[in-house]
Amino acid sequence: MSNRRVLVVGTTADYIDIINRRFPQRAVFITDVNERAKAAEPPPGSEDELLCNLSQPEQVLAALRRHLRQWQMELSGVACFDCESMSTAAFIAHSFGLSYPSTEAVAKCRDKYVCRQIWRQAELPCPDVELVHNASDAISFLHKINGPAVLKPLTGSGSELILLCSTEDECVAAFNTLQSR
Repeated sequence: MSNRRVLVVGTTADYIDIINRRFPQRAVFITDVNERAKAAEPPPGSEDELLCNLSQPEQVLAALRRHLRQWQMELSGVACFDCESMSTAAFIAHSFGLSYPSTEAVAKCRDKYVCRQIWRQAELPCPDVELVHNASDAISFLHKINGPAVLKPLTGSGSELILLCSTEDECVAAFNTLQSR
């Protein structure tokens, strides 16, 4: 029997528990140390999970190589459910010659402004976008598009800190919220 596994990078303990129960011995997980420390779910067996600081891709890669040798595993693919871990997943996939978007593609998709610029260059329809550096820029953009405007950080996951502004006061408050968080 083959010991080929899908590598799941940076998911939460509840997903690990679900995947591991539903598909035993089909995945190996790289989990952030902090995620495992706060988890209510029991950890999988030590062969099924590698605990690492996911912000250090080269160290993760070295630890993964040791883990795979120790447990005599091979990777058949890479999956990532956490936006913050996608570049680490891309780095690992590239190192193993596995299919996954490149680190450059991940970086472009994670930067909302750059992504929007790429869409515009490809003539894909999308809302107006402008990089704002202060509340005055946000107010100018609100007037330029004749409102309302959506303010959001350049990076982050999905709908985190997405703020709708219809007035100048709302733009100032939204910008201050983004800046403080």
